[in-house]
Amino acid sequence: TNSPRMWPRGKFCPDPINFVRAKILYALLPADATTWRTIRSPTGFIVLCIGLVSAYGISVWLFVLLFFFIDKRDEFQLVNYVLKFKGFQ
Repeated sequence: TNSPRMWPRGKFCPDPINFVRAKILYALLPADATTWRTIRSPTGFIVLCIGLVSAYGISVWLFVLLFFFIDKRDEFQLVNYVLKFKGFQ
């Protein structure tokens, strides 16, 4: 009853890859949340902590994953990605 319209009736999560992609993108780049709201959410906090770990290049791999998740046709997402990546360096 509270599931989004794009999901077929009776199925919880028809496409788990898009579900994970949407969760990570919303945790890193929410359109309707402030930084503090992002940090208070469990998913956002976990992804932020993973991004802060510099051992074994984990933060770099997180940005590689983010690069594959964003829509490259959207200029705002590309500029935001570049600014976040340069900010973490």
